[in-house]
Amino acid sequence: MSASWTSEPLEDCIEKVPTPTKIKTQDFLPAGKYPVVSQEAALINGYWNNDSDVVKVNRPLIVFGDHTQVIKYVDFDFVVGADGVKLLQPKPALDPKFFCYQLQAMELETLGYARHFRLLKEQTVQYPTSLPEQQRIVGKLDAAFAALTEAQAHVERNRANARELFESYLNEVFEGKADGWVECKLGDICSAITKGTTPTTHGYTYQPEGINFIKVESVSEDHGLLPHMFAHVSQDCHTFLKRSQLQADDLLFSIAGALGRVAIVQKSHLPANTNQALAIVRLTHDAPVHHEYLMWLLTSGLVVNQTAGMAGGAAQQNLSLTQMKDLDIAYPSKAEQKQIVASLAQLKAESAQLEATYQQKLMELMSLKKAVLGAAFRGEL
Repeated sequence: MSASWTSEPLEDCIEKVPTPTKIKTQDFLPAGKYPVVSQEAALINGYWNNDSDVVKVNRPLIVFGDHTQVIKYVDFDFVVGADGVKLLQPKPALDPKFFCYQLQAMELETLGYARHFRLLKEQTVQYPTSLPEQQRIVGKLDAAFAALTEAQAHVERNRANARELFESYLNEVFEGKADGWVECKLGDICSAITKGTTPTTHGYTYQPEGINFIKVESVSEDHGLLPHMFAHVSQDCHTFLKRSQLQADDLLFSIAGALGRVAIVQKSHLPANTNQALAIVRLTHDAPVHHEYLMWLLTSGLVVNQTAGMAGGAAQQNLSLTQMKDLDIAYPSKAEQKQIVASLAQLKAESAQLEATYQQKLMELMSLKKAVLGAAFRGEL
């Protein structure tokens, strides 16, 4: 470190800030006079109207998320949201934005939802004794991160475009059904459309291991099941919850919570049960529809638009089994279904590869940001 730099414990670099009023998340307003700044990722998390709760910002300060480790530079009057928010006012010897960048360069151990400020307090702040030099470094970092932010936005757009391309093709397949397609209700081709129940309702408890128990969170957005997210129940519970016992090739369709997620049950997942948030869609033995074709159909706009109009519930949208049975579906011959499934599987694989590539690019950009911050606080800018 250059002789013109100094080093101090973080606690010696901040001034005491009066404890502000903290507004609970459920009380945030969708619009109002003052922005609410909390520990979530977005800069502004809601609004508030009470003047007496406002933190007046005469000199920019830093908001630190005690649980989330989110760091925000705030240069406007605001209201503090919920718990777990620490206000850090740097002393006059430190440029506030320089201090913010220094905090971003620190790597703290992740403690889950525990509090992290105790770890932050143990850190040391390194800074040039000259304010103009701090501001010169801030200017360099601002320019570098503006370019990185633009690059990240470009990659995010490309990643979104890859997903939208697949969804557009998926919807085109089912909305542009040709002559010869058969239309019917989902219930017409199923031997069962049912759901399970929560084990605790019947006096059972979840177990650290045992029979797989599949919940909504075990169904991914990409229409697969996540075994590492499975809960487990005892053999006695599995036997008792007979209606929710799953079979190979059953389709699971979320009817509460993350509405409309779909996955196919494989032999490797069995034996298994599910609860009332997932409908079990079981085709008849001689159904004119292949289960993989039905999976894609249930994720398409043809079905999504129907469920959006049916879903009820104020706090959480949900579908009834009767509504599930009444869904309109359409299908061609089994030979054409097989071709559609193959085409969709290939396009999905290509789309997933593109998304993985863009995700890797985002990770590289984040690593570059850390490298730039590291150089800045080694006095190399």
